[in-house]
Amino acid sequence: FEAEVDQLKPNKLISWHSVTNVKHFGSVYFDQGNGGTTVTLRLLFDTENLADALIEDLDLSRGEFEGALEEALAGYKAYCEQMWRAIPSVI
Repeated sequence: FEAEVDQLKPNKLISWHSVTNVKHFGSVYFDQGNGGTTVTLRLLFDTENLADALIEDLDLSRGEFEGALEEALAGYKAYCEQMWRAIPSVI
C-alpha cells in the first residue's frame, strides 16, 4: 500500500495517508517516559476496499497479511529513522 507522509516530527509523531485505491491513514505517536518510550499506533482502513484488495490482488492468509504488515511497518520505521538523522538538531 502506497502512502504519503503528512507530518513528521522527530521522536514525536508520524502521520500518513494512502495514495492508492485501498484507503487508509494513520499516525504513530512516541511518548518519552522514564521507563522508555510508549508508542501509540492509530491505523484506519476502508475495510471494504481493503478486503477487496486482499482477495483480488494479494491472495494472502491472515498470518501472511500480518507478517507483511509487520514488515512494512519495520521498513517505514527505518525510513523515518533515516529521515530523523538527516534533520539537523537545534540546541
